[in-house]
Amino acid sequence: MDGAVQTQTAGGSTVSGSELSYDNETNRQALAAYANALVNDASLQSKSNRGEKPLFNLADLNSDGVYEMSVYVPGEGNVDTYYYICWYSNGTLHKDIVLMGNFYYQPETGDCMADYYHMGVGVQYYHFDGSSFVKTADEYFYLVDFEIELYAESPEANKAIAEKHDSFINNSLCVDLVEVNSDNIAKYLGGNGTVYNK
Repeated sequence: MDGAVQTQTAGGSTVSGSELSYDNETNRQALAAYANALVNDASLQSKSNRGEKPLFNLADLNSDGVYEMSVYVPGEGNVDTYYYICWYSNGTLHKDIVLMGNFYYQPETGDCMADYYHMGVGVQYYHFDGSSFVKTADEYFYLVDFEIELYAESPEANKAIAEKHDSFINNSLCVDLVEVNSDNIAKYLGGNGTVYNK
């Protein structure tokens, strides 16, 4: 764990296989912008000295028929490793940095969550409405095997934050990232897009 990107299965409401391809011009423009960014945007290129490749995939975060793109960009360490959400609106590509770790979303509401495991769990919540991507909460809870009575505000507060986190996971989809390479760019960003959710 320790901040490494996990491609784990979200609970309850997961789907397997391909989402519907979105046959509309805005989605095609978004996919073309994402493909161009993966190849030409320096901020989306790996900074890793261990040969790690960037990872990416698509998700329709708010069920509006246009895909958003998640991108994990490895660095030499955590300080220069990033997880981006890229989205397309009014002819422009936008990028926002989210908490590095796992990224979950609830397409029926546009609510999203990222978590990061290190001596506990850092959690950030977001909302995406198609024109803005906004952080709505920033929380932290200690894992059960740590002395939560000593470190947390209270065991009850720690438990409530953990339960909220678990509930979100159990009612969400998790973005399943794939390596950035020419084959995957063609597969996932060509045509109307291809998405696989875990």
